[in-house]
Amino acid sequence: MLVIDDSGDRKDGTRTAHVGHQWLGRYGKTDNSVVTVTTVWADDWLYYPVHAVPCTPARHFAKGKSDPGFRTKLAIGADLAVKARGAGFAFRAVCADSAYGDQDGFRGELAPVRDGAQAAPWYLGLRPGRAYPAGRGPRPGLERPG
Repeated sequence: MLVIDDSGDRKDGTRTAHVGHQWLGRYGKTDNSVVTVTTVWADDWLYYPVHAVPCTPARHFAKGKSDPGFRTKLAIGADLAVKARGAGFAFRAVCADSAYGDQDGFRGELAPVRDGAQAAPWYLGLRPGRAYPAGRGPRPGLERPG
């Protein structure tokens, strides 16, 4: 399985690269921080870190969110899944928490993650109260393609 997640560290000041006002899940709030999106390959016996890419806030780009270099955590995560497959990491599924699973566009960005002609299934967390698409969701909190 390939696991996509992000992690943030609080930072004072603004001189450190990639610092900005970003969501910090471990603190449950938005604060001045550096956030990194990571992928980890895992099976029943071990896990192996694959990629780690900082999420640079829009304020660091001349055109903000419309700048071609700006990427959201979701876009970075989907891109890292594609890169992991291209680097030869074999995985039968992609897993992410509800920060990714609750975003409708994220599943579409995972489309290029393929194993031969078969798309890799995904298991994405959903926040409580979020409805599953018809016929999907093998158990509460998870969603996978049909």
